[in-house]
Amino acid sequence: ALRVDTDDPETQKRVSYTVRVDEAARKVQSGEASVAAFVRPTGIAETERVARSGATMPQKSTYFYPKMPSGLVARRID
Repeated sequence: ALRVDTDDPETQKRVSYTVRVDEAARKVQSGEASVAAFVRPTGIAETERVARSGATMPQKSTYFYPKMPSGLVARRID
């Protein structure tokens, strides 16, 4: 409906992301944005299920906080 191709960087420029409801509302109210969509967060179990199946998730569908520092590798020690 919004004609945004997730494989085309040019159309992606029309989309921005925020985790802050107040920021999204402010952008729409000020006219900086035309629409805001509030999406239920993806749960850890859902993310794990997709990862174990070998599939990939859409951009920005996983937002975990706090973020691990860049370059840090995590490994479970048994």
